[in-house]
Amino acid sequence: MLKQRRVFRIAALLLIVAAVFSGNDVYSGSKPAQKKQKKDAVEVTYIANAGFMVASGGKKVMFDALNKNPWNYRNTPDDIFAKIVKDEAPYNGISALMISHPHDDHYNTEMVRDLLLKNKNIKLLSSVLTEKRLTEELGENYPDIEQKLVTADPEWGSFEKIKIDGIDIKVITVDHTDKPGRKYKTISFVVDLNGTNILYVGDLWPPRNIEYFKEYALQKKSIDIAFVDCYFLQSPEGREIMENFIKPENIVVTHMRPRDIEKDSRGIRQHYPEALIFEKPGEKKTVIVKNNTKR
Repeated sequence: MLKQRRVFRIAALLLIVAAVFSGNDVYSGSKPAQKKQKKDAVEVTYIANAGFMVASGGKKVMFDALNKNPWNYRNTPDDIFAKIVKDEAPYNGISALMISHPHDDHYNTEMVRDLLLKNKNIKLLSSVLTEKRLTEELGENYPDIEQKLVTADPEWGSFEKIKIDGIDIKVITVDHTDKPGRKYKTISFVVDLNGTNILYVGDLWPPRNIEYFKEYALQKKSIDIAFVDCYFLQSPEGREIMENFIKPENIVVTHMRPRDIEKDSRGIRQHYPEALIFEKPGEKKTVIVKNNTKR
C-alpha cells in the first residue's frame, strides 16, 4: 500500500512539472477563482495586427485575421495564410472568419476570396460594408463564394443573433469615426465558444460609443476574454467602457504597431497590468477561464 501511494505521488509530481514546462504561456485571469470552480482552457493565437484565432472545446474561430495594409501594422504572414487556406494544423477546423470592417489593416479581398474558395469548411461573418467591398472588387466572381457568406447588420444599440457550426454569436454595432454628423458602422462579436464568452471589439472611437455600451450591458454577460485595441485601452472613455460596461475576466490587446509595442505596452499596463500582449505571429497563449456552460 505504501509503495502504491508513492507511485501516485510521483505521477502527480510529473504532471505538475509537465504543465510548467509545456512551452505555452498559461494565464488564469485577473480575478481569484472560487474553490471547486470548473475551468476551461482557451487557446489564443496571434496572427497579425488585430487578427487572432481562438480555440476551445474543439471549436475554432478567427477575427480580422487576413490583412495587407500600408500603415506599418503587421500583415498576415504568407506561411500562416497558406496553412489557414489548406486547413493545416494548428489552423485546421476553423468554423468562421469574422471581419469587423473592411479597412486594409483588418481585411483583404483576395485573401478572403482564396480562403473561401479553397477551404471548404470555413464561413465568413461580416458587415454590410465588408460585403459591399467584396462584391465590388470580385465582380462576376462574387457568386463563387456567395453561399459561404453570412452578413450581419444589427441596429445601433441592439444585438443580432447568428449561429454558425453550432456556435452562438451575438453581433453588435460600434461607431468607428470621430467625425461630427457621420457614423461608420463597425461590427463586434460576442461569441459563446464551448461555454466561454468571447468579446471581440472592432475599431471604434470611444467617446462616441459610451451610450451604446450602456445599452449592450456586457458587464451582465460574464465576458471571459475581451479583445480590444491598444488605443481603446489608453483612452479615458475606453477605460470607462471597460470598467463599467464590459468588466472582462481577461483582456487581449489588439492592433499594435511593432514599432510602438514597447511604448503602448507601458501605457496599457499602468491600468491593466495583466493584459495579454502578443508580439510575434503564430504566438500562442493559453487562458484558463471559469466554465460558463450553465450561465
